[in-house]
Amino acid sequence: MKKITYIILFSISFLFSCTEKSEDSEKQTKSVLNSADSIHNFPATITGKILNLEVYPSIKEVKLTIPGFEGDESEITTKIDDSGQFTIEFYPKTKREVQLYPIEDILVIQPGDSLHIVKDFKDIGKTSFHGDRAELNQQISKFRVKYLGRYPTNYKQPYLDLKKDCEKEKSNNYQKLIEFQENNSCTDEFNNWAIKQIELDYCEALFHYPRQHFVRSKTELTDSSEYFSFIENLENKFDNSIVMSGYFKTTEQYMNYQIMKHKEY
Repeated sequence: MKKITYIILFSISFLFSCTEKSEDSEKQTKSVLNSADSIHNFPATITGKILNLEVYPSIKEVKLTIPGFEGDESEITTKIDDSGQFTIEFYPKTKREVQLYPIEDILVIQPGDSLHIVKDFKDIGKTSFHGDRAELNQQISKFRVKYLGRYPTNYKQPYLDLKKDCEKEKSNNYQKLIEFQENNSCTDEFNNWAIKQIELDYCEALFHYPRQHFVRSKTELTDSSEYFSFIENLENKFDNSIVMSGYFKTTEQYMNYQIMKHKEY
């Protein structure tokens, strides 16, 4: 019951991290003027320069996606001009992850930030960052070349065998992080993000498995206590230092688990 209360309160807290689109900027500007002492009301600005646009001539715009609960994502789309430049302004409310297609799947930004991005379509795997949160986003982008967060997908395995494979993969991912830290001057901000990402990907894989296994094998998870023991430390993976995209999915999965669990009684 304690965990249910925590997750519900956590879900409610996301109401304060919602993002409004730039088309409401006049309304938002008035709000900023009325509460100028609150950094949470300041906009964030992402500017960018795309080099060698002719490599992908069909790409005419960039799309910023602000993850939320299922069906509650926000999107802002802006045109890329003939020189390859674009600008997006939005209100993130708190430090959080967003997605910027076709540039990066993960960007971290907070209210008041001004981030400039350079992307060369001839070298699609590399992105350069300048301005606020540049170092953090550069490290995330570089680390994600080695870390994809993928877990075993043999959905016909017995539950505990799959869990053991996921635990092994999580250990491998931490080893990748250690090697990355040894070869790069990583900030505390990056380390905080990376540990959360590894843990959330692990939880999502374990939450996802039972339904997929049942669809393929028609075998239900009868004794779930050992399999779902990872939930005991789930609360430790959430805090208000950054809103991770994985928070939304993991919260939904956890609430679905609790609903199904209580239906059994």
